[in-house]
Order: sequence, then C-alpha cells, then structure tokens
Amino acid sequence: MLSELPFEMIDKVFGYLEEKDKLNLAQVNQQFESAFAHHAREAYKKLQCAKYTDYQLKTILTTCGPTVSCLISNNYNLNYATCKLIAKHCVNLQYFTQVISDLNFDACKYVLAIKGLKNITLSFNISWDYEESDLLQYINADCKALSVQAISDYQAQKLRQLINLEELHVAPKYYIRNIFKIVSKIKKLRALHLYNYKECFTSPNQYVEYTELEELELYTCKIYTTLPKCPKLKVLRLMVRSFIDYRDIERYADTLEHLQLCYYGNLHHDLFASILIIVLRECRRLQCLEASSHTIYHVFHQNLNSFIDTLRTNGFSNERRFVLKGCVMARLRNDFPDSAVWDLIRCEDVEM
Repeated sequence: MLSELPFEMIDKVFGYLEEKDKLNLAQVNQQFESAFAHHAREAYKKLQCAKYTDYQLKTILTTCGPTVSCLISNNYNLNYATCKLIAKHCVNLQYFTQVISDLNFDACKYVLAIKGLKNITLSFNISWDYEESDLLQYINADCKALSVQAISDYQAQKLRQLINLEELHVAPKYYIRNIFKIVSKIKKLRALHLYNYKECFTSPNQYVEYTELEELELYTCKIYTTLPKCPKLKVLRLMVRSFIDYRDIERYADTLEHLQLCYYGNLHHDLFASILIIVLRECRRLQCLEASSHTIYHVFHQNLNSFIDTLRTNGFSNERRFVLKGCVMARLRNDFPDSAVWDLIRCEDVEM
C-alpha cells in the first residue's frame, strides 16, 4: 500500500505527479496531506487563485496556508468559504490583490481584516447597489500600502480612516471631492499616486499639508489648485492635462531631488522648456529630471546655454553629473556632439 511507504518515499512519489494529481492525492488522508505540505514547501508562496478550482484551493489553503505571502485573485470571485479559509490559514499573508464585484464584496471582508496584511490592491467592478457600501472599514490596521481603482466618491471619503497607510494609489471611477484634503488626514503617508483625477480650485485657507510625504505622482490628472504643502518631498511626478505653474514646483525647492514632467495639453513645448529652466534654477537640490522628448528637444535647441549655466551653478560637473531621462538622447548627441553639456549630465533613455 502506498500509505505504508516511508515519508521520504511518498515525497518522491509526489515529485513524479502533475499538480492536479498531487492535490487529489493530498486529499486521501492526513498522511498524504502532511507529505504534500512538506513536498510543496514554498510552491504556493505566491498563490494565483484563478488557476485552481474551489476544491483545489481548499486543499492548498488548509495544507500550505501558512506559506502563502502573496494572494492574487484578480478575475476569481472568492466565495465565503474560501475567504474564511484564507483568514484562518494564511497567517503570514502580506500581499492581496482582488477585483471587487457584487459576488465577492461581502466575502472579501474576511481577507481584508487579516492581521499583518500590509499591501492591498483593490479594483472595484460593482453595481450601484454597492457604490455606497464601505468596504475600506474592514482593512486591518497593519496595512501600509493600498491601491484602489475605480473607487466611488463615497468610498474615497472613507480613506481618511486608514491612518496607518504609508503608500496610497487612487484611481477614481468618476469624480472624487477634495482628495487632497481627504488624504491629508493620513499623517504617516509617504507616497501618494493619483490617476485620472480632477481637482478644482480651492481658496488659500484650504491648502493642506502632508508632513511626511516624500513622493507625489499625478498621472493624466487635471489640477486647478495649488499643490499640497510637502516639506519632505523628494520625488515629484507630474504627467498632467492642466497647466503646470512652476511656482508650485518651486515650493519643494528645499527638498526635491527627482522631477518628472509631462504635459498633455496645448502649451507650446518651447514655453514649457523655458519654465523647466526656471524650475532648475530654483530647485538646486534636484539631481534627476524626466521629461517628454519634445520638451528636452526644445531645452537643447533653444535653452542649451541657460541649461549648462544652471547645471554648473547647481554644482554639477564631470564628477557629479545631473541625470537626464528622455527618449531623444541619442539624437541630441548627434545634434550637439561637442557641447559642454555632455560633461555635466548622465543620459538615460526612457519611454514616455
């Protein structure tokens, strides 16, 4: 009988089987279940739920749950039974990714509440019946990084209660009111990323401050208000559809080290290049710049001498080079082969 074999031999038998056969064998008795857990080791450290049936997931979770640190179930509707098994056995879960639908909205509460779960990604695909249901209240207090996509205004208002977050990614479904003000309640926040967001004008006494924020990204956003105060900001990424006031960037001159600028509007690139030179003069701690190919092209063709003078004034040299990222660097080397600028910068080609 197979069950009478030594443990080591059973482990070797598992090595010859396909995964689905291993899972079937593990369900025979407790001995095979223990042998499967030993054989699997950390094979399910990153668990892709969509690859398995509910019955197979039950076997994996009950036998190997403590080894699971990352659980991804994007297109898989976790049911109540599976979510309860995850909450019971995946005691070392660190990362959780899930598309939230009407079918799994309530069941996912068990997973979100797992103590120690630090990184959560949620994409909402729910009907109007759930638009004003607060799922975020179930997120455990240990969560440090949260990404929410297609989030409703009602749900976004609840972000302020996640006071221990250090990293936040927000992509609204429609319109969200005053996201800057909402998120300012999260005092430990160090990185904020907003996607496809629109912020309307607010009066000066409503400006908010992020005391610990070090990284701010606005991707395809329309911002018609002053950016928040960030006394520790080091990285600023502005890929926006509204006009960029260089004075907003200058507010971070004392701390800013990395700047990425891309404007998806009708502003002439030569004007934008001139604004960039002004920013460089004020932000003397800046070490790296990413910009669109058109903007960098105009910096070189219309503002090159000012660019060189500004870099030298800011202390850059052959030994300490300024990092310039763009997708036209090879072309510019051909256009300006003998320029002194190449002794002041280190080029990196990127796609923007």
